[in-house]
Amino acid sequence: MNLKIYKYKQNYLDISKTDEIIKLNSEKNIILDIGSGEGEFLTELAIKIKNELHIGIEIKYGRIIKSLKRVDKIGLKNIKFIYGDINPIVESIFYSNNIKNIYINNPDPWPKDRHIKNRIIKSNLLNKLFQILIRNGEMIIKTDSSEYLEYMKKEINESKFKKWKSYKKNSLPLTKFQKDFKNTNKEIYALYLTKN
Repeated sequence: MNLKIYKYKQNYLDISKTDEIIKLNSEKNIILDIGSGEGEFLTELAIKIKNELHIGIEIKYGRIIKSLKRVDKIGLKNIKFIYGDINPIVESIFYSNNIKNIYINNPDPWPKDRHIKNRIIKSNLLNKLFQILIRNGEMIIKTDSSEYLEYMKKEINESKFKKWKSYKKNSLPLTKFQKDFKNTNKEIYALYLTKN
């Protein structure tokens, strides 16, 4: 199954290869998109901000393939995708505090009580992300669930992030989900966190 990924090796970052991890950690001011989906958000950012490396991490194989096809078709060289789960890999692949921006767009809110344990936004992960950010680095998390928003605020307050606020700017690209959701006239909430 994974052989298909290697067709797009220019934009695929194989975290099983030590030399690729070393090269990644020599980069400056990386922009990281966690749960990058089909890559539409990160691709637009990479087109707009050409002089920085953009990294997308996605746990679903089919979405990674769509992302790789998308950037291959455009010919982008400043974007790479990692196939995997951020939780177990974050500290092992990012060890030089070189992340400038982190985006988490509409993670699954897992609304049922029995599924809350599956939520990605937890103080433990937030602390790991805090560590890999550069000084004054920024993170933006978006959700369409007001209940998940309140849960996230609680988790942020229990994390190392001491400075955060609601985010109102609309200058960022929209994901495919956010474009569809915008048509319903429902609100997408955003939180802006900084590392001081």
